[in-house]
Amino acid sequence: MSKELDALKKSIENIAKVITIPKLKPLPGKTTEPVRKQPQVNR
Repeated sequence: MSKELDALKKSIENIAKVITIPKLKPLPGKTTEPVRKQPQVNR
């Protein structure tokens, strides 16, 4: 059990790092671009 728990913790930490890093960098660029493009298309 301890080995499985350690593996799960490591995998969760790695997944958390992968999820948090892209959220910090691409979100500002991706959110501003579509927000600007959508109103232009609507107008």
